[in-house]
Amino acid sequence: MAPLSYFLSRVRSNWAFQWRVLRLIVDWIVAVYVVLPGLAILGYFYVTWWVTPPEWFSFLTFGVIRSGLFLFMLNGTVRYFLVEADQLHFEQGERWADRFRRYGAVYSAVVGGGVIAFLAALLTPVLLLNGRLNLPEFLLLFLYVWLYQMGIHLILQFADIRLAGWRLYLAKAFLVMGLALVFAGTTRLFLKGALLGLLCCVVALVVVWALFRRRFRAKAALLSDVRRDSAQKYKYVAFILRDQVAKKPTFPRRKPLLFRKSQRIFKKRTASNVLAESGLKSLVRSTQQMKSYAMITGVFVFGSLVTRIGSQDQLLFSIIWIISGFILSYFVRLQWGEFQNNAFLGLFSWEPGSWYNALRAYVFLAMLPGFLVISAAIWLPALPPLKAVLFLPIAVGVAYSISGVYSTFAALKLDRQTANR
Repeated sequence: MAPLSYFLSRVRSNWAFQWRVLRLIVDWIVAVYVVLPGLAILGYFYVTWWVTPPEWFSFLTFGVIRSGLFLFMLNGTVRYFLVEADQLHFEQGERWADRFRRYGAVYSAVVGGGVIAFLAALLTPVLLLNGRLNLPEFLLLFLYVWLYQMGIHLILQFADIRLAGWRLYLAKAFLVMGLALVFAGTTRLFLKGALLGLLCCVVALVVVWALFRRRFRAKAALLSDVRRDSAQKYKYVAFILRDQVAKKPTFPRRKPLLFRKSQRIFKKRTASNVLAESGLKSLVRSTQQMKSYAMITGVFVFGSLVTRIGSQDQLLFSIIWIISGFILSYFVRLQWGEFQNNAFLGLFSWEPGSWYNALRAYVFLAMLPGFLVISAAIWLPALPPLKAVLFLPIAVGVAYSISGVYSTFAALKLDRQTANR
């Protein structure tokens, strides 16, 4: 096979693999009832943004958008589609590894350009309609983002080749901070005219070209490229299976971070209270579960603080507020299913009502902190201080109602699953 044909076969194999991974998450039920309605709603709002820009566009300053763009550019890397077995023959003869790197650079540039173009289309109403940038400045900005992203990936690859361990993490931290400062300083020039923006793009093009030439000449880089490509290929699989595979902690603790002395949460010792207490401790002692919990809460908090509601949006945000409660309840219930299937709990004879009462208390107490934080982010900017304080008991009551409704349906589902087994 010619090198290009072999490279394209690996690209097709990678896309087929990613498609199979996507099918694990999005079956026809999720596609019909979640994905398609979500895309329809997004399309509707996107069209309305062009017709009537919402008030919350004013809160998306150029600095906020610039920060989001930099965080976006940190994702991904330049892929070369090399595998470990290639070291047996790719470094000999025609040196296919070098050809794969050049093909991979072109492939990554094209894919990255497509993603940047889609992102630019999404941000067009925000940046153009408010008069922050004219059309030439807007196009040059995203051309610069595309070039700067490739430069970031190449610089981080050099660090990955030369360093390892804590030195690598420390070097990447300093590199990211330095690159962020450079990006913040250079993107300000786009507000001063298209000529300065064009100058930034020319400089970025020269730097990226020099980085690619140096990257292609790097020695002893094949195995690091293989490791990096493998991580990119399996990152979505790793995200799906993150809770199914036990990972040895980098810095193991002798005692958990919370509930170190295993003190009682409930004073009254009943079977349902013991089960609920054990489930809560199992949740908060799982680092991965708490990271996911914080991420879900953070998404709702960030979205509500950025958009800022007005009187005309209170109904919409009330619906989002209720939905956030059900999503948090669903998340903590997933952990409860794993806890309930523990073999140790099966050694005891539990009364049927104990599991239901425990599930209801567990879901309420587990989702309450995140729900209160989301409530504060949504309603504090929209309510006077006194009403916001009086709203706290209402939020607790709403959380209790949501957890009660969800726990009832969850208990029925778990009972059916137990009966089928």
